[in-house]
Amino acid sequence: MPPEARWSYLKSMAPQPTIGELVDNAMTAIERDNTSLKSVLPKDFARPGLDKQRLGQIINLVSDVALGAPADRSKDTLGRVYEYFPSRFASAEGKSGGQFYTPSHVVR
Repeated sequence: MPPEARWSYLKSMAPQPTIGELVDNAMTAIERDNTSLKSVLPKDFARPGLDKQRLGQIINLVSDVALGAPADRSKDTLGRVYEYFPSRFASAEGKSGGQFYTPSHVVR
């Protein structure tokens, strides 16, 4: 993972007004270093209509989600977050997590 795409870096930069550009740059760097992801990741976090303060707050919120045992928390944070939020959404809607469509770009 490129240094500019690591979660710890993005979290440290979350309060900056340029966080949208930094997230877009992280996506570009991930695609650059992982050619199988070329043109797959979204790069629209710097768009004018997106509240950058709110984006920074979401990064901090996701960073504070305690998922599993302390030893497991350092492993695959993004994967765990992805599992956490759909399951919470599903339970709030009275459904199991398997009843939701997963977009093809997420599967890839």
